[in-house]
Amino acid sequence: MQVLCCYIIKVIYDCSITGGLGTGHMLKRSRLEVYFDVLKAIGEGVDKPTRIMYKANLSWNTLEDALTTLVSREFVVEKRVGNSRRYSLSSKGQNALDHFNKALESLSTSSNLIILRR
Repeated sequence: MQVLCCYIIKVIYDCSITGGLGTGHMLKRSRLEVYFDVLKAIGEGVDKPTRIMYKANLSWNTLEDALTTLVSREFVVEKRVGNSRRYSLSSKGQNALDHFNKALESLSTSSNLIILRR
C-alpha cells in the first residue's frame, strides 16, 4: 500500500504541473485517475454500471476495462442481481480511496487540484 501511495503522490504532482485533475483542459486521464474516478463514484453509493459510467465520465469500454481490473484486484466487489450487476467498494478499495484522498489533501496548496471526498 505504501508503494501505491508513493505512486499516487507522483501522479498527482505530475498532473498539478501539466494541468491535469480538473483544470478544465482536455488532457487524457491516466489509468490510475480512471480507477480512482470509478472508486469515487462507487464510494458515493453509485452501484449500477451505467450510472458509474456517467458519474466517472467514461466510455462504456473504458468502464468495463476499469471494473474488470478493480474486481480482479479485489478493490471492488461485483454482485449479480438477476441479469444486472451491482458494485460496491471492498475494504481494500475503501482503503485505497482514503489514501488517495489523504495524498490529495496534503498537496491541496495548489488551487487547481480537486479534493475527492467520501
